[in-house]
Amino acid sequence: MITTRAMTPAGTGKPGPVEHSSLRDQLLVLIMAVLAVTAGISVSFGPTYPLACVGLVCIFRWPNLGVAIALAIESCKLLLVMAGLSSTNLSLLVTLALVGGALARTLRRPPTARNLLLSVGLLSAAVGPGLLIGMSQFAPMHLVSAVNLLLAPLTAALASRQGSVKESRFLLKFAVLLTSANAVACVWQLRTGVDGLVAAGLSYGSTVRQIDGVLRTPGLTLSSATAGLFAGAVLLCLLAGFRVPYIRLGNLWTTTGVAAGSVVLISSTSRSGVILVVIMALGVTTLFAGHRRMQLADKQKQGIFKRALIIVGMFALPFALAQYGASSTDSLFERFLVWQRLLDGNLTAFGMGAGSVGASSYSAYNPRGGVFVDNSWLSFLMQYGLVGLLLALATLTAVLRRLHRRSVLDGVKTGQAIACSATLLALSVTALFVEIFDYVVVMTLLGSLMSQILAETNHEGPAVSSGQAELRNLRI
Repeated sequence: MITTRAMTPAGTGKPGPVEHSSLRDQLLVLIMAVLAVTAGISVSFGPTYPLACVGLVCIFRWPNLGVAIALAIESCKLLLVMAGLSSTNLSLLVTLALVGGALARTLRRPPTARNLLLSVGLLSAAVGPGLLIGMSQFAPMHLVSAVNLLLAPLTAALASRQGSVKESRFLLKFAVLLTSANAVACVWQLRTGVDGLVAAGLSYGSTVRQIDGVLRTPGLTLSSATAGLFAGAVLLCLLAGFRVPYIRLGNLWTTTGVAAGSVVLISSTSRSGVILVVIMALGVTTLFAGHRRMQLADKQKQGIFKRALIIVGMFALPFALAQYGASSTDSLFERFLVWQRLLDGNLTAFGMGAGSVGASSYSAYNPRGGVFVDNSWLSFLMQYGLVGLLLALATLTAVLRRLHRRSVLDGVKTGQAIACSATLLALSVTALFVEIFDYVVVMTLLGSLMSQILAETNHEGPAVSSGQAELRNLRI
């Protein structure tokens, strides 16, 4: 039943426009009802199916829950795989959770037609030809793996779009808890040693790895690189809160996140994770430093103290990592040789096909074996071609220019512009040394973070009403 309510603007005495209950809300209720019925029917097929359906009902009720489920699965996948669950099914469950959250949020607050058409058009032009080429060359499930990587940051951003301040902080707190669990696991793995981990059932050479005789702890993930990059992404989110008050956590949560993230970074010897954090720290302290409002903030003692802590951490973390055995440069020079061989004769306008190279190629669905590139930009170039890479770089440049222009025109939005620009810069630089686009847990968290920050920059949403008073009085 459609209800109506007459609105009378204050001070006019005239009835305003009539509000109708949204058909989107009714559609959302219908979808939840169908999922609930499906959950009941699926009991006969096994206990996993009703749990998945109930989870989807909850995701449609709380869209950000889909992002939380994806982070939990990806950051604790080692435990789930050791419990007997299929890694492939877990990856598909992550995609399902993110798509469900994105759909639920989009039904509630659909984007404008202009933004939707522009986004779909750019995405289709950039990756469409590569997906078609990959479809003609690889098995269907291998292509699904490539599509999952593309969907992760986009669906996470949509699921977190226009979320409330409470939802944003809940998600970051949950990520801090996951990082803390990984830190505890890393400490235990260091005490257990390589022999003990292999005896416990972990495979040497993939989950258990060494660099210069030093164990690279995987934490609760499937690899040390995943653990380190996830910890780096969580620290990046905490640094973003330095500029954006409505995603900033309290001192206890921030201290816990910094301590746990540092433990995981050092014990996993993730140099790429450190690069992600260091570039983000440089960004939040130096970007748009000439802006008058930023100059005023720099004069405050609180601003100077916080910047001093960040600068000390920027130098201390790489130094600690080097002392722990991550100072070898052999792997870096080996990458240059690999890139040279890959570029020879493999550059085309529309690429070799999605999933042809990259960390995601190490899957059971690629009969020709995987090709690890250790450079997301080069991997993207080979999969989607020169046209796709140029469109991606042009889009990134346009976003950065718009953020800078908006920060100059509106000082209130300077903090958001700095946080977004620093995040994009850290992601772009780190992508030169590792295939960070292929790490779903990292791209999910960063996609959600960008959406939460841009919620205040691009439109009036719940984040504004809850944090606007604090934001307008903010000096940093």
